[in-house]
Amino acid sequence: MSFVTKNFKLFLWGSALVFLTACGNEEGQRSVTVTIPPIVSINVESNATSMNLGEHALLTVYRIYADGHTEEIIDNIVWEITPADSTEIKGNILTAKKDGQVNIKAKVDNLVSDTLMLNIYWEVNGHRLPPEPDKALNDSTLLGIDSNDNGVRDDVERKVYTTYKKAIERTVMMQAFRAKQKMLADPDMVKNVREWKNKITKYFLFAPTISWECIGEPAYENE
Repeated sequence: MSFVTKNFKLFLWGSALVFLTACGNEEGQRSVTVTIPPIVSINVESNATSMNLGEHALLTVYRIYADGHTEEIIDNIVWEITPADSTEIKGNILTAKKDGQVNIKAKVDNLVSDTLMLNIYWEVNGHRLPPEPDKALNDSTLLGIDSNDNGVRDDVERKVYTTYKKAIERTVMMQAFRAKQKMLADPDMVKNVREWKNKITKYFLFAPTISWECIGEPAYENE
C-alpha cells in the first residue's frame, strides 16, 4: 500500500516498516520506522438488544487499537452462540429462532470479544408468552410455574399457542385450562371436582372441534 505526499511517497509493509522515498530522486531515499498502535481487543455490537421471534438484528464487530481508535471487521468472524439453536447468523444479520436469553461472542484470529446479551421473546398479537420453564422445577409441584400470573401453567400456555393458530381457539383453550388450574388449586378439590368439571365443560360447548386429547394435559408427578 502506498500514499503520495507533496514531496515523498510512503510505502507500508505489514504494520511497522515504512519506506519514505523522495519522488524522482533516488539519492534522497531514506527509511524510517513507524510504530502502529497494537490491537488490544475486539467488540461486538447489535442494533437491537431485545427482539421477537423471526425478527432480525444487525451485528457489527470492531477492532480496538491501543490509542482508542476502532476499525470495523467484515471477514473471518467466527460466532459463538449460546444456546446454539437460538439464532441464525448469515453474514452480519442475526435472526431470532428461539426465545430466551442469548449470549453472543465474536472471535477473530486469537481475539475473542466480550459477551453480548440479547433477549429474544415470543409475542403473538400483542400477547407475550412466558419463557419455557425449567422442567424439573415446573414438575416439582402440582400447579407448576405460572410466571406471568395469568392462571395457566407456562408450559400449557405455550402449548396452546403452538397448537392453535386461531385467536378464538386460543381464547377458549386458555379459559378452559384456567378453570382446570383453579380446580387443581382448590383446597377441597374432591368435594368440588364436579363443579369445576362443569365449569370446564361449558367452554367446549362453544368449540366442539377442540378437545383435551388434541392438545394433551400436562403431566403432574404428584397426581
